[in-house]
Amino acid sequence: MLPNTRPSARKPIGLGFIPEEARHGFLVHVPKGKENSEMICISEHRGDGLGAMAEADSVPLPTVSDPSLWVLIDRLRCLALVPAFWEEASRRLRANGLPSAKFQKNPAKPIPVHPSLGKELCILCWAVEEASPEDIKQGVSQIRNQRSKNSPGASASPFLL
Repeated sequence: MLPNTRPSARKPIGLGFIPEEARHGFLVHVPKGKENSEMICISEHRGDGLGAMAEADSVPLPTVSDPSLWVLIDRLRCLALVPAFWEEASRRLRANGLPSAKFQKNPAKPIPVHPSLGKELCILCWAVEEASPEDIKQGVSQIRNQRSKNSPGASASPFLL
């Protein structure tokens, strides 16, 4: 007879990243400081780099020529988009029985992100990389308003995944 083994609890870090289940993941690097022109980067990590994601402060910041770098976006545009994305991602994590992560404007270390959420965030950042922060905020607001009119009981989030 097999011993009574209980499966280990799924313990995500960052935004839904579960090291034991992941084959790859993303890190959001936010520089210290508050300058709007500072660049926030999103990098993808695979294989041997995954072990270090649990200790995200030990992962070096990617350079512009690093193939793991997916996004470079200034803080002002990022802050116009990411809080709405984070809210929706947290809602979906809770709906799947996982704890959500609170959005932080200035985290102490890079934030690990679940692979599908990381890809989604990259696509959204690419979509707004040349838009003004005001246009980004207005677009998110319009999508939320339209969704709440069309589906009164549905989430007012602009993200559909």
